[in-house]
Amino acid sequence: SPRDLNDLEGVDGDPRTLDKLLDGVGCTVDDAHMWLAPFIKAQAPAADQAGLLGRTEDFSQRRNLVRVDFQGARREVAGFNMWNYNKNVEATSRGVREFSVFCDDRYIATFLCRKAPGHVHFDFKQVILLDQPPSAESNVRRANALPAVPRLPSRTRGDRRSAG
Repeated sequence: SPRDLNDLEGVDGDPRTLDKLLDGVGCTVDDAHMWLAPFIKAQAPAADQAGLLGRTEDFSQRRNLVRVDFQGARREVAGFNMWNYNKNVEATSRGVREFSVFCDDRYIATFLCRKAPGHVHFDFKQVILLDQPPSAESNVRRANALPAVPRLPSRTRGDRRSAG
């Protein structure tokens, strides 16, 4: 897949290159610290995610892929921080919606990525823990939880149609 927009015909000098993923600046709206690549629509997988466990096929032909290679050095990675694309409010739709993590070509989990806010008034990073991947069971528990209903203090003076 293309490394960044500079791999496209007619594009040259775009600062949003792959090296920005590891430049140490995460919470930003500055193009000089962002990466942007053309979107490649994923092909439908042949099996569900549960069926991917233990498989080692090459997924690079089906979707955008970022591969981190420690060049043979043995490393323990418990997780990482994710800052989604955050140039401005209008451009946040260019960010990642979901991504899958593989370790040594083995499927770990698929994560939903929060949309960036389009500003830097707070650090919007998302902590991705690889030793605690999201589970279907925890998603079911959240879906069955009762919604919180706020109770507003009211001084309605007997008028139930107004609050305040």
